[in-house]
Amino acid sequence: MATKRERREQFLKENPYCIFCGENSRKTTKEHSPPRCLFFNKHRPKSHEFNACYKCNNGSREQDLVVSFLTIASSNVFNDFDRAKSDYLDKLMIGVSKYAKWVLDMLEEESGQHYVLKDGDWRRTAKIMMDKRLVVEVLEPWAAKTAIALWSEQTCERFNENYFVSVNWITNASTLKGSYPAEVASALKKYSSLKQGSWNTADQFQYIFDTAEENLFVVLAEIHLSHLFLASIGKIALLDERPELRSWNNFTFNKEERLHKILQAD
Repeated sequence: MATKRERREQFLKENPYCIFCGENSRKTTKEHSPPRCLFFNKHRPKSHEFNACYKCNNGSREQDLVVSFLTIASSNVFNDFDRAKSDYLDKLMIGVSKYAKWVLDMLEEESGQHYVLKDGDWRRTAKIMMDKRLVVEVLEPWAAKTAIALWSEQTCERFNENYFVSVNWITNASTLKGSYPAEVASALKKYSSLKQGSWNTADQFQYIFDTAEENLFVVLAEIHLSHLFLASIGKIALLDERPELRSWNNFTFNKEERLHKILQAD
């Protein structure tokens, strides 16, 4: 019997199309999702690689940079000071200042250093408060695209305009206030991270997932042990049958508009 990896490789070989915008766009590049810049010094296991057209692959570069900077900056990585990791954060900061300086204006004054009790020890972390627009315009669209990649990784299917993805970004400021979705997390029985042999990057990106009733794929991802996103993927008809899904922002993909919002959160 073929292994999961063998089935995945066979799927990519037999389906040379972009996994994001549907079967009409031929693969021209390889998408890494989550992106390489999310991992320290872009050192990432050879895992979670996808067929993608050029526009879908390169259309989220600015978002990749911003998400990497914000999640690393607000992680607890600096409890055990590591010069190489600090230098990489500085590089991300320079990149954000150069290509997405407007993001820095959306970080609020309440941001700063905080201490949280974790595993019996007080750990230093950065609580980053941000304008809601940054979540809606950058973080949630990035989460939607990443969720599609995780869904394709686990189901060996391609996304298209007949599907939706609902997303809810959960900042580390919210989790520090106790807003962790524990009930949803307890219902998700499958776990994954990016691994290559004994090398596991779960401290930088990991997720739990499952297929709920009515063929609804649900995933909860944690990034640098700080920010989270919760996402659901299903056929668009489910949005009429499941009104509670409208409480999140909903997106779909197609060749003409790429990733675009189809429903604003109620």
